[in-house]
Amino acid sequence: MGIGWACLSTTAVATTLAPWFERHQGRAVSIASLGASVQVPIFTGQRLRAEELSARADLAEAKAVLKQTKEIVELNAATARQDLTAAEAVWDASAGTIQQAERAYQIAELRNREGLSTQLELSDARLALQVAQANRAQAARDVQVARARVALLSQLPVAR
Repeated sequence: MGIGWACLSTTAVATTLAPWFERHQGRAVSIASLGASVQVPIFTGQRLRAEELSARADLAEAKAVLKQTKEIVELNAATARQDLTAAEAVWDASAGTIQQAERAYQIAELRNREGLSTQLELSDARLALQVAQANRAQAARDVQVARARVALLSQLPVAR
């Protein structure tokens, strides 16, 4: 072991190669500048298999997230359609409420003119009419918002 180390030491190698290097200096430099390296992993410690399993798990997770996203989009679409139906029903019902409030206000106005009721009754009828009109305006807004949501469903990137 000691002799082997002594023969391969830097001094021994330099002493052996120096004369050859001086004679063939041009070729030695060109050989030294040309080189190739090949690496073949013999023992990867199951690293490649682990990376493959990790990639498969990532793919399964991405597919699950996509499926869940599509289900959420379908649920949102169904909710938007139901919201539109409900908003239209409220809109239709508010028309009758306004008619009733207008008729009640006319009766309260007539009773007040004839002295059969108080100013408080007339104020209550007027307030009820204004609340019915405000509710009708809110219902109109809700219908327009619901229609816009339903119209925009086809623009979602997942819907395609």
